[in-house]
Amino acid sequence: MEHVKCGGAIPKSRALTPYLKDCYTADKKRLKEKLFEKQIILFFDETYDSKGRFVSCVLAAIVPPIGLSLQPLLLETFFEREPLDHAKVGQQIISTLSLYKVTYENVVGYGTDNASYMLASYVNPLSTLLPNCIHLTCVSHILNIVVKDFMSQFSLAVSWSTKFASYFSKSGARKYRFENFLKAVGLPVKLAPRPVPTRWTSTFDAILYHCQCFSAEQAFLELEKMDSDETEILEFMHENFKQILAEILIIKLRVHPLIRGLKVFESNLGFTCLMHEFIESIGNELAVYCDFVEDSLDEVFGLITETFSSAEKSQLLKKLSSASTLAKKKFDKYFHPETGNFKYFLPEIQTCFVTNFHLYICCVNINTR
Repeated sequence: MEHVKCGGAIPKSRALTPYLKDCYTADKKRLKEKLFEKQIILFFDETYDSKGRFVSCVLAAIVPPIGLSLQPLLLETFFEREPLDHAKVGQQIISTLSLYKVTYENVVGYGTDNASYMLASYVNPLSTLLPNCIHLTCVSHILNIVVKDFMSQFSLAVSWSTKFASYFSKSGARKYRFENFLKAVGLPVKLAPRPVPTRWTSTFDAILYHCQCFSAEQAFLELEKMDSDETEILEFMHENFKQILAEILIIKLRVHPLIRGLKVFESNLGFTCLMHEFIESIGNELAVYCDFVEDSLDEVFGLITETFSSAEKSQLLKKLSSASTLAKKKFDKYFHPETGNFKYFLPEIQTCFVTNFHLYICCVNINTR
């Protein structure tokens, strides 16, 4: 604030606009100097904005010394009225490299999500233009897809997470009463997190919260019904109490290894062969889930005091079996050692070391939403 004039007042946009072009030009010049003759890894991601335009971003990270994390730099942003295809992606990458005068030989990695047009953009034209580059898709993105496929079978637990968070959105006094209630029963004084579709672990974080506070949530709603006209959420809980509780516990016990992996790969650290071992361990756990579905369900029932009828147990068994199968199938699509895309991982990494440079596979959170 010592450099702000007029007593700390922030100028309006029309006063700042004339300076933007000069700042942009100076920043681009610094980036060109920073990237000059450096080996880099490119990242490409696409989203959309409030005007319905398709926004794509090209980022680059200089290959760091061993033990250090990547520092991604935003190079260029493109706005399109039509969806991207592999040809447009290739054109945007090439034009960005030309703009920053990056030689094709210095591009040693290309990271994207797993969309088919992203895969095709590397096959044609980038693979022929970038001789030292390998294409690896985002591990975090893949694990998020696997988690979503598993959790899609447990709609009651996911719905409860959304409903309970929304219950406090219209009343500050209710939030205050709930915080006091949590304090009185000896639980952490924290409101339920709201699941956000674009934040990959937010739904699981909400499930963990409800796993700890579910009984307290029920007791609080029973107290609140005397002074509130909002009975929908209480009716939903009464109708599905046992099923919600069981689904919450299933998700906590069975999704946790996947979420642990997701958090590791979102940590902005570099991985080489250790990542291969980590992925293999997750695949083995998913295989165990598929083979021992009934044992998994018995573990859940052992944590619940409520009794379940044969029909209710059968329904949960069907959900868990379907969830495990879907997750394993999606995991194998990308990571199976014989048929998945991941079969190319170790040979490519070994090739990188043979050519005497260090490629860090990093799932940088480049989500621009």
